[in-house]
Amino acid sequence: PSPIDQAPNVVLEAMAAGLPVIACGVAAVPEMVIDGVTGLLVPPDDDEALAAAVTRLLDDRALARDMGRRGRERAVERYDIRRSVDELLAVLDGVRRRRTS
Repeated sequence: PSPIDQAPNVVLEAMAAGLPVIACGVAAVPEMVIDGVTGLLVPPDDDEALAAAVTRLLDDRALARDMGRRGRERAVERYDIRRSVDELLAVLDGVRRRRTS
Protein backbone atom coordinates (compact mmCIF):
# COMPACT_ATOMS: atom_id res chain seq x y z
CA PRO A 1 0.00 0.00 0.00
CA SER A 2 1.12 3.50 -0.82
CA PRO A 3 0.22 6.36 1.51
CA ILE A 4 0.97 8.97 -1.16
CA ASP A 5 -0.74 7.73 -4.34
CA GLN A 6 -4.00 9.64 -4.73
CA ALA A 7 -5.92 7.15 -6.93
CA PRO A 8 -3.66 4.20 -7.73
CA ASN A 9 -4.35 2.38 -10.98
CA VAL A 10 -3.20 -0.83 -9.36
CA VAL A 11 -6.28 -0.74 -7.14
CA LEU A 12 -8.58 -0.60 -10.17
CA GLU A 13 -6.51 -3.23 -11.99
CA ALA A 14 -6.78 -5.62 -9.05
CA MET A 15 -10.51 -4.99 -8.77
CA ALA A 16 -11.00 -5.55 -12.50
CA ALA A 17 -9.09 -8.83 -12.17
CA GLY A 18 -11.41 -9.96 -9.38
CA LEU A 19 -8.81 -9.72 -6.63
CA PRO A 20 -9.51 -8.39 -3.15
CA VAL A 21 -7.62 -5.18 -2.43
CA ILE A 22 -5.62 -4.19 0.60
CA ALA A 23 -4.75 -0.50 0.46
CA CYS A 24 -4.12 2.53 2.60
CA GLY A 25 -7.31 4.45 3.30
CA VAL A 26 -5.97 7.75 1.96
CA ALA A 27 -6.95 10.23 -0.76
CA ALA A 28 -9.45 8.73 -3.23
CA VAL A 29 -8.78 5.11 -2.25
CA PRO A 30 -11.78 4.91 0.15
CA GLU A 31 -13.98 5.99 -2.77
CA MET A 32 -12.56 3.16 -4.86
CA VAL A 33 -12.42 0.40 -2.24
CA ILE A 34 -15.33 -0.20 0.10
CA ASP A 35 -13.71 -1.36 3.32
CA GLY A 36 -14.85 -4.85 4.26
CA VAL A 37 -16.81 -5.24 1.01
CA THR A 38 -14.43 -5.01 -1.95
CA GLY A 39 -11.23 -5.06 0.07
CA LEU A 40 -9.59 -3.92 3.27
CA LEU A 41 -8.30 -0.45 4.09
CA VAL A 42 -5.45 -0.01 6.51
CA PRO A 43 -3.93 3.10 8.03
CA PRO A 44 -0.69 4.36 6.47
CA ASP A 45 2.50 3.14 8.14
CA ASP A 46 0.65 0.56 10.26
CA ASP A 47 2.57 -2.65 9.63
CA GLU A 48 0.47 -4.60 12.13
CA ALA A 49 -2.78 -3.62 10.43
CA LEU A 50 -1.33 -4.54 7.04
CA ALA A 51 -0.16 -7.93 8.30
CA ALA A 52 -3.55 -8.55 9.92
CA ALA A 53 -5.35 -7.71 6.66
CA VAL A 54 -3.15 -10.05 4.63
CA THR A 55 -3.59 -12.82 7.21
CA ARG A 56 -7.34 -12.31 7.27
CA LEU A 57 -7.66 -12.80 3.51
CA LEU A 58 -5.25 -15.74 3.47
CA ASP A 59 -7.15 -17.43 6.31
CA ASP A 60 -10.60 -16.77 4.87
CA ARG A 61 -10.50 -17.70 1.20
CA ALA A 62 -14.29 -17.41 0.85
CA LEU A 63 -14.13 -13.81 2.08
CA ALA A 64 -11.26 -13.07 -0.32
CA ARG A 65 -13.24 -14.54 -3.24
CA ASP A 66 -16.37 -12.57 -2.29
CA MET A 67 -14.41 -9.32 -1.97
CA GLY A 68 -12.75 -9.98 -5.30
CA ARG A 69 -16.09 -10.66 -7.00
CA ARG A 70 -17.69 -7.55 -5.51
CA GLY A 71 -14.61 -5.50 -6.40
CA ARG A 72 -14.86 -6.61 -10.03
CA GLU A 73 -18.54 -5.69 -10.10
CA ARG A 74 -17.70 -2.25 -8.71
CA ALA A 75 -14.85 -1.74 -11.17
CA VAL A 76 -17.06 -2.61 -14.12
CA GLU A 77 -19.95 -0.50 -12.82
CA ARG A 78 -17.98 2.62 -11.85
CA TYR A 79 -14.66 2.58 -13.66
CA ASP A 80 -15.22 1.03 -17.07
CA ILE A 81 -13.35 3.27 -19.52
CA ARG A 82 -16.19 3.30 -22.06
CA ARG A 83 -18.65 4.48 -19.45
CA SER A 84 -16.18 6.98 -18.02
CA VAL A 85 -15.50 8.46 -21.46
CA ASP A 86 -19.22 8.75 -22.21
CA GLU A 87 -19.83 10.49 -18.86
CA LEU A 88 -16.90 12.86 -19.39
CA LEU A 89 -18.07 13.73 -22.90
CA ALA A 90 -21.57 14.43 -21.58
CA VAL A 91 -20.16 16.82 -18.96
CA LEU A 92 -17.99 18.59 -21.52
CA ASP A 93 -20.91 18.86 -23.94
CA GLY A 94 -23.04 20.37 -21.17
CA VAL A 95 -20.36 22.96 -20.47
CA ARG A 96 -20.03 23.74 -24.18
CA ARG A 97 -23.80 24.18 -24.52
CA ARG A 98 -23.94 26.56 -21.55
CA ARG A 99 -21.09 28.65 -22.92
CA THR A 100 -22.68 28.97 -26.37
CA SER A 101 -26.17 29.80 -25.13
